[in-house]
Amino acid sequence: MINDSTEPMKLEAETVITTFENYGEAWGLYIGLTLLLAGLVWFSFRKQHFLLKWLLTSIVLAGALCFGHPAEDVETYSPLILNTMVELFDGNKEQFFSDIQFIAMIWGILFLFGTAVWLLICYLRKGNKEGAPAKQKENRRVEQKESTQEEPKVSERSSEKKPIEPTIGDDV
Repeated sequence: MINDSTEPMKLEAETVITTFENYGEAWGLYIGLTLLLAGLVWFSFRKQHFLLKWLLTSIVLAGALCFGHPAEDVETYSPLILNTMVELFDGNKEQFFSDIQFIAMIWGILFLFGTAVWLLICYLRKGNKEGAPAKQKENRRVEQKESTQEEPKVSERSSEKKPIEPTIGDDV
């Protein structure tokens, strides 16, 4: 008879744990905060090389945005990194390593994709500079001559300086 009285309580607790009213809004807020964190990491390392910034930012994105079911027979999702920590604390090492491998695989794909896009952009920019028609090159030469003839004041020069983003091959 004791089992009969605790049965409804158990079902109610499972319902509260697996579903809640603001599930979509919670995920929206979580994804927004994750993107904010990734932006802060990127901004913190803004003077560093692109690959270092992308490495750290992609780790944050992959770690936070992989999702999985928190338990068997549960329809909702939660961040996989949280599920992984619960598996570790519960002593389920097989599932822990499986989750870590999945997160690492997603990070690797994300990092390689971002690096490939960056290299493609660098290649296209370099190609545009080298492959410019002769008329554009002549116009640049004339503009450079005019700019060297008129020496700007020291205060004007310092305000016009822009930081230069390092690229692959700068160290050569």
